[in-house]
Amino acid sequence: MNLIQPPGQVLKDPFSSGRRYSVVYADPPWRYRDQAGAGARGALYKYPLLSDKDIADLPVAQIAAEHAALFLWATWPKLLEMLPIIDAWGMGSWTRANTEPCLLATCGKPKRVSAAVHQVVESTSGAHSKKPIEVQERIVNLMRRKMAENGDSPSEIPSFGT
Repeated sequence: MNLIQPPGQVLKDPFSSGRRYSVVYADPPWRYRDQAGAGARGALYKYPLLSDKDIADLPVAQIAAEHAALFLWATWPKLLEMLPIIDAWGMGSWTRANTEPCLLATCGKPKRVSAAVHQVVESTSGAHSKKPIEVQERIVNLMRRKMAENGDSPSEIPSFGT
């Protein structure tokens, strides 16, 4: 866990400082279920990892000032674990949301057709709750072969909600 000092520099052990900070900048060493196969490129090879419980048990609330902001890094696979950790640290949301994730989940083992489909779509806001057409185009590029095998047409992707 780090606290911002001058830009690019961090305080490596904020928990023993005895201070309370207005900004906490956290990049916890998350442990993943599938990291055994990561080998030398995995995080475990580079630094010790913590379980979600160990991360939640860090005394962040004790080092955060009464009016403080938390900037927490997490990867998408850790999203479900991240939110209870924020709560355990005594933090909550603050700013008006200006991004909206489209989560990709799978069942079985669908084949990825293209590694060129990127996660980030930057788009201007349209009508309320209108999603960028580029997202649907990327879904088709990512899943085209599986859709064809299943007899699905790209123009007939089931959609529901707003």
